[in-house]
Amino acid sequence: MLRTLIYDLAHKELLNGWISLYRNMYGIFGKTQIMLMKIVWDWASYWAIPNVLFINKGYVDIDILKQYSSSHSSIGRRFAKLNERMQELFRTWGHYDIEPCSDHQQNVFDLNCLYQFQSELGKIYKPSELMPKIESNLKVLEHISAEIFRLVSHQIHKTPHDMPVDLYNMVIEDGKDELIKNQKK
Repeated sequence: MLRTLIYDLAHKELLNGWISLYRNMYGIFGKTQIMLMKIVWDWASYWAIPNVLFINKGYVDIDILKQYSSSHSSIGRRFAKLNERMQELFRTWGHYDIEPCSDHQQNVFDLNCLYQFQSELGKIYKPSELMPKIESNLKVLEHISAEIFRLVSHQIHKTPHDMPVDLYNMVIEDGKDELIKNQKK
């Protein structure tokens, strides 16, 4: 019975995290700058955690799933919440008028973190190395999300580029003064 509950929890976290990739995203499809950031985020987050778990049979290993999903502050819950916050950010960003990018081309594989995640696809880890690798990858995702949030916040509200970001509670709709006030806490 406990095994079933653990599998159920872990797979629901995974599903809930990935449904948000597609929910109400049609409004940003024509917005190249937003879609580029969304693609960077979606690829990085997929390559960093679900892919690593899948390749290393983490979704069928009860001990790994316990580590991934068993506590309130588990990696699985943090990852699902971070991904949901990012998807909300992309949807909300799409409601603002932004200057389109022009005369600029970006190769997403010039981003070291994305290149690193992509180059490690298929890498097999020892069971003792798997959760530390997932935790390390989550920390990289937290850095990516903070940078994207700062970029969006600066573009929309002219907040500082180096503003501290509360990753798990960030809300772009708060406005400049509220964002700066909340980030100093």
